[in-house]
This record gives sequence, C-alpha cells and structure tokens, in this order.
Amino acid sequence: QPHLLSYLKCIYALKLAVQVRPLLFTVMPLRLARLLRIFWNSKGHTNGVLIATTTGDSTGSFTVNATIPKGYAPGVYYVAGIGQTSKFIATYKYTIYTPTLALAPVKGSANTTLTVSAYGFIGLETVDIFWNNGSTPLASATTNGFGCLIPTTVTVPAAATPGGYSVKIVGRTSQLAITNIYTVLAPSSNLSANTGPAGLNVEMSGQGYAANETVHIIWNYTGPGTGNDIADVTAGYSGTIQGNFTVPTAANGAYSVAALGATSNSITQNAFTLSNGLGTNPSSISPSQSGTAVGSGFQANESVKLYWNDTSSIALATTSADANGNISQAVTIPTSATPGSNTLIGVGQTSGSTFSAPVTINTNWGDFGFDPAHHRANPYEYGLGAGNVAGLQPKWTGATAVGLKDSPVYANGIVYIATMDGLLNAYNATSGVLLWSFNPHSTFRNYSAPVVDPATGLVFLGTVGSNDEGIPSPYYAVDAQTGVLQWSEILNWHQVSFPTVAFKTLYLGTSHLDHNSCSIYAIDEVSGQIRWQYTTDDGFWGAIGVDTNTNTIFSGVGNPNAAVIALNATTGAVVWNYPVPQYGPDDDVGSGITVTKGIVYASSKNGSVYALHEDSGTLAWSTPIGQDSNGDISTQAVSDNGTLYVGTISGNLYALNALTGAKLWKTHAASSIFSSPAVANGVVYFSSFNKIYALNASTGAILWNYLTGANSYSSPIVVNGWLYWGSGDGTFYGFSL
Repeated sequence: QPHLLSYLKCIYALKLAVQVRPLLFTVMPLRLARLLRIFWNSKGHTNGVLIATTTGDSTGSFTVNATIPKGYAPGVYYVAGIGQTSKFIATYKYTIYTPTLALAPVKGSANTTLTVSAYGFIGLETVDIFWNNGSTPLASATTNGFGCLIPTTVTVPAAATPGGYSVKIVGRTSQLAITNIYTVLAPSSNLSANTGPAGLNVEMSGQGYAANETVHIIWNYTGPGTGNDIADVTAGYSGTIQGNFTVPTAANGAYSVAALGATSNSITQNAFTLSNGLGTNPSSISPSQSGTAVGSGFQANESVKLYWNDTSSIALATTSADANGNISQAVTIPTSATPGSNTLIGVGQTSGSTFSAPVTINTNWGDFGFDPAHHRANPYEYGLGAGNVAGLQPKWTGATAVGLKDSPVYANGIVYIATMDGLLNAYNATSGVLLWSFNPHSTFRNYSAPVVDPATGLVFLGTVGSNDEGIPSPYYAVDAQTGVLQWSEILNWHQVSFPTVAFKTLYLGTSHLDHNSCSIYAIDEVSGQIRWQYTTDDGFWGAIGVDTNTNTIFSGVGNPNAAVIALNATTGAVVWNYPVPQYGPDDDVGSGITVTKGIVYASSKNGSVYALHEDSGTLAWSTPIGQDSNGDISTQAVSDNGTLYVGTISGNLYALNALTGAKLWKTHAASSIFSSPAVANGVVYFSSFNKIYALNASTGAILWNYLTGANSYSSPIVVNGWLYWGSGDGTFYGFSL
C-alpha cells in the first residue's frame, strides 16, 4: 500500500530562506482523508516544532502552507511529514542560507556602475539599497519568489573619495539588513616592464579612472602639454585600464610614461629606462609559435644572428640592424623548446655585441575547451606524444572533497580546479603545492570548470545552490595569482555549463531541472557588469563556443526543447536556431559546442553528433554513435588533421571524419564515458569509470591507462608535458614523465 516513504521526493520546499518564510508542501497520492502533521527541525516521531496540520483530499493528495519559525540560525534542518494513523514519516532537508550581499565589483572608481545582488530576504518583498549608512536609498527593488535580489545596478556617488564605504540592503518586510564594503580607488597605474630597448611592447594597467573614458599614454611626460601620445586605451566600466604601447626610438635614458584621462584629467606616471639590450614580443610563448625579437645597441647596419639558449646552436634567424643599431625580426620558437625559462641571444656579427632576453615557454589551457572555439586540442604540445605517453606517472596529487566532478584549467604555471565542497584550489603546476584556496563560505557544489584569462589575471567560478537543482547561485571572479575576490554576482538558477571568455567578456549559461526560464549571460570580465542577457524557457547545460572571427557565440539548449543556437556576441541577438530531434524526454544538447573551419559541432543525448554550417545553421551531417535517449553528452574534441573525437555513455570513444561524419574507428573503454576527450600531439585522453586513458589518435590503440578509486566525470587537459585530471575519490592528479 502507498505510504509517505514512497513519496519522499514529492515534498517540495523553497530553499532560499530566512526565518518567517512561507513554505508550500505538496505530496501525492496519500490514502484518502488521512491526517498528516508537518514538523520543523524534526529529529523523530515526536521531536520538532509543529508548523502545519492537514488532511488528504478526495484524490489522496494535499497542499499546505507553513512558515519557518523565528530564531533559527542559518544551517540545515529537516522538515518531516508524519502520518497520524500510519506513523509513516517522510523527511525533506531544508537549508536556511546565510544572508549574503554580492558586489560587482568590490572596488573601482567613483561615479561608476555597481551591480548588487543578494539572497536571504522574504520572497517578493521590497528592499532598499543604501550607501555609506545614509538615510536615503540609492535605489529600491523587489526580490523574486526565492527572496533573492537579482543583479541590480546603482551608481557609486561621484563625490566619493578614495576609501571604503558600506553598501547596505534592507528588507522592508523582514527588516533584514545585509552589508558589504565597496572600495573607491585612487588613480594608479603600472608597467609590465620598466626597462628595455626600443621596439619593446609594454603593457600598462591601472585603475581609478572615469568609466569608459579615453586614457592617453604619453611618452616623456614632464608636465601639462608635454610628451608624445603613443597609445590610447578606453577605461572599463569600473575605471580600470589595460593597454599596450611600443617603446619609441630615442636616446638611452630615463623617461616618464604617463596615463592621462581625457575626461577626468586624472594622471599617473611610471618611470621607464630606455637601454641597449634585447627583448621579445611576447615574452611568454608556445613552441612553434612566432614572436618578434627587438633590440638596440648593435652597430649600425651590421648583421645580427639570433640564437636559442646557446650560440653554438644553429641560428633561428639573421637580420640587419638599422642606422640606429636597432633590430626587429620575426622568429619561430623551436618545437623542442623546453617549457619554462629560456633565453634568446642576439650577436652582432661585426661588433661582437651580445645581448640576451628571457623567454618563457608556456602554453595555457585556461578554458575548458582550450580556446574559446572549444577545440579541446593543444596544438603546441611536444613533450608528451604517442612514443612516450606510456611512461606517464603521477608526480603529485592534491586532496579535495570526495565526489570531485570538476575539470581543471591551467595558466602561467598554475592549475586550477573547483571542488564539490565549494572551494577553488590553485596548485603549482609542477610541484603540486597548494598556492591558495578560495572559500566563498557557501558550501555550494561545483560541477563544471573554472575559466582563467591570463590577459586580465582573473579566474572565474560558478556554483550550484545548496543541494537543490536550480536555486539562485553565486558566481565569483578572483585574482588568478592570489585568490582574492574581485567581484561576485547571484544569478538565477545554477551554473552547470562551462564558462567561456572572449572579447574580455564572460559567457555563461544557467539551467534548471523544473524547466523555468534560464539565461545566457554576457558579463564584463573586470567589473562583473551584465552586458546582455538572453532568456528562454530552456536550460543551457554545456560549454558555450565562440568564433572570435565572426563575433558569434554558440550554445546547446535543453529541457524542455533541444536545439543549437547562434547569438551575436556583442548584442545577444539570435542569428539562427537549429532544432535537434528528441526521441525521449531528456534528449537535450548537453555537450559543449565546438566551432572550426565554418562548421559548428554538437553532441546530443539522443545519441547523435551534429555538424552545422556556421553561417546558416543548416545541417552538414549527423552521425549516430549511441543509443537513442541514452545520454550521450561528451563534448567533442577536434584535431588539426580534421578528426573529431567524442565519447558515449555506452563506453565507446569514436573518431569521426570532421568533414563527412564518417566513423574512422572506435575504442571500447571499461564503462561509460562521462568526461570529454582532450587531444595533444597525436594522443587522445579521456576518462571512463575509474580509469583515465591515452589512445593513439590515429588508430585508437590504447597506449596507457591509470586506475583510481572512483568514477570520474573530470575532463583532462594536457599542457607543457603534463596531464592534469581529477578522480571522483577527490584526488586531483598531476602526471608527467
């Protein structure tokens, strides 16, 4: 006979709460007209506070409203429904969140836009936003049904001088007050290098300028009206600046480089010493890439040879100095270049003058998909390959919470991974030393991957609220070197999809199992300001692909409708929509999107891989690789040789011809493949059940595998001769030879 225990999951309660929040419970079906009591903070048949009594209706179902009692601190509590005749019990875990106010950004200029969001209020109550403990609110807004204030913008007072100011939100009904601190910054700037030769590319970054104003970079500034304007940059939404200039040809010596705000007239200065020497643009580069060697101090018009690490080796290039003794020459980095510190050496063939420049060999995998287009293929990997991958060994491990499902990313010597207990960990990529751990103190789980942008020095992290599927959830931006919070924002629903960075914009999608309206957000990286938002009744579950050449982003859609969509990256306007066939109730496009050579690739849980024409969204081909409605959700990887790799829940890794969709080979693994493959230097890597595999990318032959203690959903990455990957037992691995 049916009883309450059979319908434990049918008790439904909103989970964003402070005290005195109304709840709605629904259970069906029950025996007709049976009495039921609802207890708060239940610990058994008699413990707890009675908050409602009800009787099943003529259909055997009931709906009842109840209110959380006052005086309970944030934490986890059990709500129990107890049948008064049967004594059967059903329980539901209810979370009272710690009231939280998020600011985006946490610091910036006066008279700029500040985005505030919060949770912990009563649903649909009016809240007032106050600045610096003032009595007149900057703005008022209304919370949603969860008691969450969705991102709302206010203007930082123009008269605010540098320093810290309180931002407070007060609920008119609940009288709940939440406070955070916003710091107004004084103008400042710095240079990436303070000495070097003519032709060197130098980055200037700064803060404290007026939002969106033009900032002039002035060489040899000695006072108003002096110097040469050598570059212009535009300040961001929060008054930050980031731009580059080329050191001009001039006499050796000390110069002042100024940043002058065209609107604010704010000016900051930095010293730069022009000197003889050698430099490279850029100073950090991957094997086989081309850079530019610049130098000064050679004899006029003499021949100059450029060497890699050792002058006894074959010269990378030969060039001629100009009449001032300066050089500028393109050089291609050897494929054999060792990751880490290296040296470029320039030798004048007549004068014998020798100068050297440090060069860092490094390849970043800062995005889940390697790049915004989500190839999940590293074309600059030469350390690991089919000939030596069998020698991979774990060189270090990091311990995280059990149940690890996240995928790592890497940039500039640091590898990042989010954990199932809400942390973002940063490890030294070669030693495995934990450099820092960002703890947002929310205990919200993380399912996808962070994304790091070396250009802005920020790493981004999404969450899934509490233990529920779809509660409004915080999103964070932290400093990539220190883990210090730069901004946070509470977005509707959860972030299972993988974020992508392009155009200094963060693109991410939200999702919800109950088919509520979900969104793709375009968020300014530095300030956290939402540039645009595309909303539909469907969820966004996979990684968003970006074609930076066509200014278009692509996303899969699912629950209830399945499709692949293309949006304008600047405006969010729909370019096209391709409906994907559904043979079952959960046949959404759960994979990330890959775009290359005019084709958009997506994998559907209906068991097929789709290739669409990027310009029109029309079908190029589709290939079934799994059973209908069996949950094939692996994000595909595509190599430079035109092969597409994708895994299935049935345990097969397929290689497909990317042009035609023809099956080239398949390899069966131990069990279901829940991770996405990665390709590097002729090897494809993926995990299945509790193993990680390395396969010959041309034949599918298994070259190496490693056994761990639990199933894995983590997708591996391969950079600089290292393989990084996480196991469901909570262990994060760094493998190398």
